[in-house]
Amino acid sequence: TARLLKESDEKIAEFKATVRTEDLLVPAELEVSGKNGGYIDFGAHPEYSTFGEVGKQAFTVEFWVKLKDVEGFFYLISTFTDDDTNNHERKGWCVNSYNYGGNNMRMTYGMGFNDLMEPAFGFATVNEWVHLAVVTDETGVDGEMNGGRPVMTKMYMNGELKLSTTSHQDASKPYASNDSNVPMVAFGGMSATGNRIGDKGANGSMKHLHIWRTAKTQDEIRRVMEHPGNGTEDDLVCGWTFAKMALDDQEIKDLTGKYTAKLVGDYRWIELE
Repeated sequence: TARLLKESDEKIAEFKATVRTEDLLVPAELEVSGKNGGYIDFGAHPEYSTFGEVGKQAFTVEFWVKLKDVEGFFYLISTFTDDDTNNHERKGWCVNSYNYGGNNMRMTYGMGFNDLMEPAFGFATVNEWVHLAVVTDETGVDGEMNGGRPVMTKMYMNGELKLSTTSHQDASKPYASNDSNVPMVAFGGMSATGNRIGDKGANGSMKHLHIWRTAKTQDEIRRVMEHPGNGTEDDLVCGWTFAKMALDDQEIKDLTGKYTAKLVGDYRWIELE
């Protein structure tokens, strides 16, 4: 009888350990091993990469990230349809790192078949949280012009301006939104046919990811760094915290309640004290 009671108590304890309610918010860090097949799938939604009239689009992508390493070529977050058949246009945007011969944090914009714009700044930070923000406005970020052309992109790290540039392409080649049925993903990339690209995964953690349908100013970037949005902002497209353990790893609601993310492959939640 004592043995049965002990086993019963152990089963109850095991069950209680698996129960997570909305009131039990366990602070945690989401660690994804993208180089071993892990990634975050945010679903396929054109809203993630379509922000108004072609040639006049404006948006901001910002998030906190902590990378295990910065070797090679890897994607941090992407709506980009990489061309794997040579018959697909490369559309959408992708925050990525291209570290062959130098450490560069890049924003890649699809601008039609084989046409890209890829501004970058030096980056080599590992094992510590950094805030990255990419601000895009094809009519001119902060209303700025350079050489008669609008400043299309500004990139920030920890609230500090790291890059400001006009488009690298002719004005006849604007940013091309991703209207394909390909999901936005983090710590990996997707091909134009919706297959995971095996050699472009990243290892690390991410939190407080937001996409805004406006071009944020530097002051606004700094404010949202310190006080992430709560989902009620008019210009917020989507946002996830990833700062507490998910109740369901296959259905993580975003801040607006419109979208869900799921965790795929090699990942783990690290409970924080």
